[in-house]
Amino acid sequence: MDILGYYASQSEFTDPGQFAARYDEIPSSIDGICQTIHGVMLDFMDRWKHPIQNERWLETSIRYVDEMIEAIRLLDKKADKIFTDRPAEAKMMASSSHFAGLAVSILRAKGIPARKRAGFVPSGEFFKEYGIEGKFMSYDLVEYHDGTDWKVFDACGRGDGFISAAKAYTDCRSGAADPALYYDDENNGIDVLAAVLVHDLDACAKNEMLTWDRYGLCCPESEADWAILDKAAALLASDDKNVDAIDALYKEEKGLRVPRVIFCDTPLVPPHKMVTRVIE
Repeated sequence: MDILGYYASQSEFTDPGQFAARYDEIPSSIDGICQTIHGVMLDFMDRWKHPIQNERWLETSIRYVDEMIEAIRLLDKKADKIFTDRPAEAKMMASSSHFAGLAVSILRAKGIPARKRAGFVPSGEFFKEYGIEGKFMSYDLVEYHDGTDWKVFDACGRGDGFISAAKAYTDCRSGAADPALYYDDENNGIDVLAAVLVHDLDACAKNEMLTWDRYGLCCPESEADWAILDKAAALLASDDKNVDAIDALYKEEKGLRVPRVIFCDTPLVPPHKMVTRVIE
């Protein structure tokens, strides 16, 4: 497989669709892309600092980039440009998954190979403000290729100390780390590690999901399920050497594939089912 060519092309999830030409408004530099995204997206963790109406929390359930851009456009219909700095109340409510997904889309549109990666970050000073300490929180960031090597791009801005899904999962499975310390909002434990691992493999297979999406092996039920996840973790530990194998495993194992209907457990709205664009 041509790895760089593969990650330079859009997926169903990152394709900007009718808004592709709007990316001409965005600088090509990493700093410029980051600044642009922060101009149109608001970290949902900061929602209490701004006059955001509760009904807008559903924005955190959007997972396709063309739908994200449409949501952003509708929040300021009078703006000449979509990608222009705007007040907080006119920004889309977003998690690190949304920041990373939009960043990957922009980078790919500019011919830069990019992929979303799922993992965890230490709670740190940012989460301490919200009473969260001594934990590891699920988090998505971006890897892009600069022509020489893969570089990390933290589009959301709170990813210091990022731990890959494969490392976190393997450490907890081996007993080297405590799974009870790994969280996805209020949920914690080995099932959270399994879900984030599935999301990372799926993102490497260009199916970029949200951190709180649940389907298939995100909720393992048997030793056979855990064996598949162990294999996924081993492949993801050396991802560039195993891109073909990762893609093959995604296609072979139904529990790893994104289905037509998923369960979305966002912390902002009641758990609900979502219909994807996947044709099974």
